[in-house]
Amino acid sequence: MDIMQLSNKQLITPPNTKTEHEKPKLRNSNIEFLRIVAMFMVLMLHVNFFSLKSPTTEVCQMQPIQSFFRIAFEMLCIISVNLFVFISGWFGIKANFKGFCKFIFQCVCVLAIVQCIGFVFGYTQISVDRILEIFFLKGNAWFVPAYAFLYILSPVLNVFCEKSSEKTIKYFVIAFYLLQTIYGNIFESADYASSGYSPFSFIGIYILARYMKMYGEKWYKHGLKIYIVSSTLLIALYSIPRFLNVYPILPHIAMKYTYLLNISAVIGLVIWVANLRPRHNKIVNFVATSVFAVYLCHVCLHWIIVEYKRISCAIFNEYSGLSYLAVITLFMLSVFCASILIDQIRKYAWKVFSKHVVDRIHV
Repeated sequence: MDIMQLSNKQLITPPNTKTEHEKPKLRNSNIEFLRIVAMFMVLMLHVNFFSLKSPTTEVCQMQPIQSFFRIAFEMLCIISVNLFVFISGWFGIKANFKGFCKFIFQCVCVLAIVQCIGFVFGYTQISVDRILEIFFLKGNAWFVPAYAFLYILSPVLNVFCEKSSEKTIKYFVIAFYLLQTIYGNIFESADYASSGYSPFSFIGIYILARYMKMYGEKWYKHGLKIYIVSSTLLIALYSIPRFLNVYPILPHIAMKYTYLLNISAVIGLVIWVANLRPRHNKIVNFVATSVFAVYLCHVCLHWIIVEYKRISCAIFNEYSGLSYLAVITLFMLSVFCASILIDQIRKYAWKVFSKHVVDRIHV
């Protein structure tokens, strides 16, 4: 996934390598696989509450098992957005002009291809609004401009983390999440700090990730426990009030990207995976370089959102139990693979564009 590959400098040093130049270093496929898992989390979010809406108390009481599993999957996947940003902070974004151009080019090129597919097969009509939709990045494409702002700010954030003491960064993180929780989650008086759909929240996650990478090694062995406990509490925070029809504000809070249990679940998952023995897998690394295209392809244009919701609802209404799980998984895999294939066109186009345009610009 190019957006995340920009920041992935985690390397595996072969056991027998004595000096850095003797053998080439390889990307850690554990983290690359984590990117792929995170994108499946996004797909699962969008076939669940995004398409079907959350189950009401009445539905939960009539269909308790189905409703519980839907809630559980939603809460397990709600960390996906923070996970992408946390990984960027974990490795540190190495911002440069060409990298930024590559990110924007991927977004525009992939969306242009998907929009053309919609024109050809009659899912949408050719119009100025539909063409401009490729560039406006509104609605469900909010992540793109938010991450672009983080990318631009990353050199400043990196300097802060590199030049500040551990104590300074720790106090910054504590103050940031204390204020965000009070004014974003409890009183909701700061819209930009409320649900996590902004560069402001991304800044906090980025610096938290830098802190954990630089100074949090003592927590690595507890990563899996932190992830399991945080995820279990998230599920309970949403399901218990919904089933019992009490404290309706709690499920609302659980869905926020800024909620502390969401953040701690991300921390636990990443430090657990980071503590595993590094591995290198060419297939995983290849897929990971294109995985951001999955997000662009399935939820960033109006017609594709309509179709994605329609198919998700049709599968839910037609199948149940294990049959539903099999069919909906096949649907998500189809979307995933089609997106990876579309991104291969973008990769070729970028080589041409970069050679003839970007490389000739001196910044």
